[in-house]
Amino acid sequence: MALKKILPLLLSLLFFDYCHAQSLEITYPKVPGGVVPTLSSNIAVYLEYIYHFLFYTGLLMAIVSIGAAGAMYLLSNIFPSLKVKAKDRIKGALLGILLLFLIYSIITVINPSLENFNINKPLTPSPTTTEPVKSPPGLYLYTADNCPATEKNPLYLSENKYNFGSLSNSLRSAKIVHGDFSAYVSILYDVSGYCGRCLYLDPNIECQSILWPGPFSASAAVYQYDFFSAAGSVTFFRKPFYNEQGGWKRIPAGMIDKLFDQPLSSLFFDGDGEKCTVPEEDKACLRWDINGKTCLKREDCPNLSGENINSIKMTSNFIVLLLKADPTDGTRGSVCQLFPAFDDLAKTGPLQLHWEYVRNQKALPDWVTIIPVVSN
Repeated sequence: MALKKILPLLLSLLFFDYCHAQSLEITYPKVPGGVVPTLSSNIAVYLEYIYHFLFYTGLLMAIVSIGAAGAMYLLSNIFPSLKVKAKDRIKGALLGILLLFLIYSIITVINPSLENFNINKPLTPSPTTTEPVKSPPGLYLYTADNCPATEKNPLYLSENKYNFGSLSNSLRSAKIVHGDFSAYVSILYDVSGYCGRCLYLDPNIECQSILWPGPFSASAAVYQYDFFSAAGSVTFFRKPFYNEQGGWKRIPAGMIDKLFDQPLSSLFFDGDGEKCTVPEEDKACLRWDINGKTCLKREDCPNLSGENINSIKMTSNFIVLLLKADPTDGTRGSVCQLFPAFDDLAKTGPLQLHWEYVRNQKALPDWVTIIPVVSN
């Protein structure tokens, strides 16, 4: 008998068509922050709707519970037992609100995408920015003007180059590229083996011309700059072999700092700057007696210009450049001498300077540049 009653119901459900189902579609109430689902909505929309519906329903129930507890508390003077119940109800409601906001914070603050339930949307990869490839730090020499990026194979140097080979006297521009923790300085020469006219490249200029007046460079000295040189000194002597008896001048690391660049005529053999170290008899005589035998007046203290320097001692990693500065451009030298020389194994500086070559060029140095480097 029961089977006869159930069977028609099963058959009616089996043949229940889509139109009947559509006619039974209900209209869901709107909730703040939620999208009202329709027949065509996917499961993500329903989950989002349920999430917002439960949240605001729970919040409303907690508020109603607090209101009811307030009423009970007011009646506690008549019914004392209601006071304890009212407190428990308020505590429970506040705890419920706290839990609701804790859940909301976890979903929206820690991962906001969880609030949207976008389970059917493909993940969109975050845009990536491609950083430009940095050139290795060092010296770049170009056969064209203005250091063109289109030149595929510029001559790259991170150390000294004795001879440019086929590129000698064909390079027109230069660029020094510094690294995050390294910087470079360089000097170009017009003769292989670091001789002849020289050009000190300004490390602060992005690209610079190396014409003089046309391409001239054939070798290059390249050094890594030392930002933290705080010790050592460079001492100039009037006599060979670091002999202090003829007079000396010391330039400490504190004076060199980032770069020491001065005319030789402004520097005197006064030791550490206290008094002249040149013996009185070695000073040039400015006025003689009538017989020309007795010097009546001598110079105060000889300076470092001319051929007065005969040895140079370095007690740390410095390079010393003596040059005849171009009167129109102090960075260019008609003749350069770089110390320590590349055949100086001890790297402490020359025991005796040889002035013959420089004297033949008729260009005695009048400028000195001292640069701290990582290794000389």
